[in-house]
Amino acid sequence: MNLATALGVLALAIWLYLLAGRGGFWLTRERDDREAPTQPNRWPSVVAVVPARNEADVIAQSLKSLLQQDYPGPFRVVLVDDNSDDGTAATALAAAAAVGAGERLKVLRGTAVPPGWTGKLWALHQGVQHASAAGEAPDYLLLTDADIGHAPDNLRTLVPRAERCGYVLVSLMAQLPCRSWAERFLVPAFVFFFQMLYPFAWVAQKERKIAAAAGGCMLVQRGVLERAGGIASIRSELIDDCALARRLKAEGPIWLGLTRRAKSLRPYGGFREIGRMVSRSAYDGVDLPDGLDRHAFWQRPCAGGGTVCLAADGVRLPAHAALLPPLAPLGSRSAGDRGGLYAVHRAVRPGRLAGPRRNVEGAQPGHGGRPMTGAADFASGKGHRDENFPVASRLIRPELRPAILAFYRFVRAADDVADHAQAATEEKLEQLARMEAGLRGQAGASPEGESLRAVLQARGLTDRHALDLLEAFRRDVTKRRYADWAELMDYCRYSAAPVGRFVLDVHGETSALWPANDALCTALQVINHLQDCAKDYRAIDRVYIPLDVLEANGAGVDSLAAAQASLALRTTIEQLARRTQTLLEQSRPFAADIADRRLALEVGVIQTLAESLAARLTRRDPLSERVHHHPVEAIGLVLRGGLGVVAGWLGRIGRHKQPRLGDRQG
Repeated sequence: MNLATALGVLALAIWLYLLAGRGGFWLTRERDDREAPTQPNRWPSVVAVVPARNEADVIAQSLKSLLQQDYPGPFRVVLVDDNSDDGTAATALAAAAAVGAGERLKVLRGTAVPPGWTGKLWALHQGVQHASAAGEAPDYLLLTDADIGHAPDNLRTLVPRAERCGYVLVSLMAQLPCRSWAERFLVPAFVFFFQMLYPFAWVAQKERKIAAAAGGCMLVQRGVLERAGGIASIRSELIDDCALARRLKAEGPIWLGLTRRAKSLRPYGGFREIGRMVSRSAYDGVDLPDGLDRHAFWQRPCAGGGTVCLAADGVRLPAHAALLPPLAPLGSRSAGDRGGLYAVHRAVRPGRLAGPRRNVEGAQPGHGGRPMTGAADFASGKGHRDENFPVASRLIRPELRPAILAFYRFVRAADDVADHAQAATEEKLEQLARMEAGLRGQAGASPEGESLRAVLQARGLTDRHALDLLEAFRRDVTKRRYADWAELMDYCRYSAAPVGRFVLDVHGETSALWPANDALCTALQVINHLQDCAKDYRAIDRVYIPLDVLEANGAGVDSLAAAQASLALRTTIEQLARRTQTLLEQSRPFAADIADRRLALEVGVIQTLAESLAARLTRRDPLSERVHHHPVEAIGLVLRGGLGVVAGWLGRIGRHKQPRLGDRQG
């Protein structure tokens, strides 16, 4: 047998093992919607314990979802505020009062973290102690995170499952956001690897030692938790949920499953944030050789290349080797095929593992006193491939794409500043002012502004469009509501139209096209507002839907917080989508009048995609249904849009001529 055959046989054996010998993890049979547990004769008492540090942007939505559970038994919530400085506690109390449940919420002010504890676990410990000591001790504790939203029937489904089968722990892996390009690329892979490391079927089997849980949603029997040593028994664990599962499985059966009833409210955004989450999970899942203690690991630069390494007991290991425990034992030498995996998922290499005594949230810019000194500190991680519509696609002439991408990077940076959930208004306005100063030529004011200025000067382009967009972002910072359609259209004049106008200028097109461009760009902006109406309200309390339209239909802005749109809100969205269709009718001749044929193709494609989305918004609920196109649908629409433009050309042969770069008209 030659080497190639041996490798093929080995690969086949690995895949057969994963398919048939790893608990059928890939079938995802462990879900909370596969069967409805019978209701108990007596509904036991439950207390939810929520640790929180600087969670003001999501705590209201999370707490409302808990306090509005339709659970028939006694239920209350304990929030442990871990020294937040952003008003988390006040926001939580206001949220409870808003839903008429103030008496069922107790907010504790956390004390200083003692040595040997992580911040989150110390907060959890205080909450559990209070819940168990205050009056009648509950039968169950629901341990959840401050950025998790719960469907109204989540607790009513969790408790019967625990009661029927005698589970001491029932945990649900919350549905993670999967909207940005980075999230779509990495989150499914993370879930796959997590299930491969901890096959959910094996977690539920008493005879197997493997144990796991998902910290976003864990229902535990209080008495069993105390018998196992309480939260103190895992006080220094990095991955506390799986550590707790191991403790509790020694006391009784546990269950872990997937769900749509619990969802993460905060998007991860870019590769760095997701990589941090993945690396910590993979690190804890490694089966280390005998004699090596995972807590002895630390990070240090490797000689020769600056690569971050893990070091333990004198053994030096590449950090990304921690991603391979299912395929190879982790010893003093990394697995031979680690490079392939590293190339595929380079973004998930462990960049920084959480250390002992850390706070619930790390000190990212804007948290824990770390100042935001530049636009990069506000970055969401979103790139041009993550947008809802094409940005500088391959249809654009190669020599023009760099200028469009430079403009996009500037706009993306300013948008991230305006939309940052934690930064103060003054911080945002100051940063936008710096970007404008850099754009106008002030040295050292803003790298983003200076970079775009250089591109504009090199091509003889105006800074007018970028300045208009900065005005829109300033409005985003200071203006949360729009009274009517006219106000929204005025905002779009600054937030949407300048983008298309800049692209036309780059291509040397005439300004006579601006009215059609403005109609299309405004339509795209409104479509985005309607698709993201719930997210904008929940995350940053911003509502672009005109208030007069909401009021006319009997809806309020608070209806955007619901899991599903009410009839009044659906009617509002449908009416606005139809107004958007009117804008798209005005922009329909746009592509045919563009001289640059490649740009005309891109505009034709965008027009077709926009018309499809606007039509969907007249009949779909963006709060609970998918509006975005699936890849296959998008491909079909791209072809239809492109063919429509070509068909127009064939009917008007000789009408258009390809302009030379720099031939500006109008």
